[in-house]
Amino acid sequence: MPTALTCCDKQDWDGALTQVLSNLPGWEIFHLCDSALSAESLKPFKKQIDLHYLIYCKTLEENTYKELEYILRHLPTTSIIYYNESLVTEQFLKLARLEINACVIGQHRDNLLRELLPEIWLKHWKRIPKSFYARKKSKLFNQGDDILRFIENHSLTLFNTKALSEQMNISAGYFRSEFNKIFGVNFRDFKHNLLSHYESILLNGKNYKPNTVSKLLGYHNLATYSRSFK
Repeated sequence: MPTALTCCDKQDWDGALTQVLSNLPGWEIFHLCDSALSAESLKPFKKQIDLHYLIYCKTLEENTYKELEYILRHLPTTSIIYYNESLVTEQFLKLARLEINACVIGQHRDNLLRELLPEIWLKHWKRIPKSFYARKKSKLFNQGDDILRFIENHSLTLFNTKALSEQMNISAGYFRSEFNKIFGVNFRDFKHNLLSHYESILLNGKNYKPNTVSKLLGYHNLATYSRSFK
């Protein structure tokens, strides 16, 4: 389940944007209006929920560029999409220097965004490949989809039997047993294989430094991360 935060500087939400987001099945959308992106407003996303996308709709001024720099520092894997009616060359160049992921502008920006969001989610580093999907149907876990969506949508510090069994409201022992039946592999091996997949993308595809990768993968420090992947 992808998560997106819309950040707008007006109380009157863009009707087209609202319509686009309401037509994205399975997406969880959060809104900030007339509010600065601060440590407090980003706290839920830094601790538990992963924020996959920021749809930034504010008028571009000096303070808004600083705001974008702030989120790039504090949520480095969040993809930022600038969405507005127009954009002049100087503004575009400033956004490019910040390495904003995409700009959706113009009269037909609602249609462009509707097409873009599902497309870029398919390429997101945390999207779980089909090779990891459940092999057996289960009424308890909705064929394993609930587990995979939880992993995609939350901090990897919660990628453990305790957090997942609590999410499913069952004991950790029962969770491990059912997980093995549904996925055809024990939880420990599944976790190691998926983290290895993520590690490869972050190190080789995105060229992140090992210290950054260790934090994104949910490790307390670089030493623990290094031992896990020896």
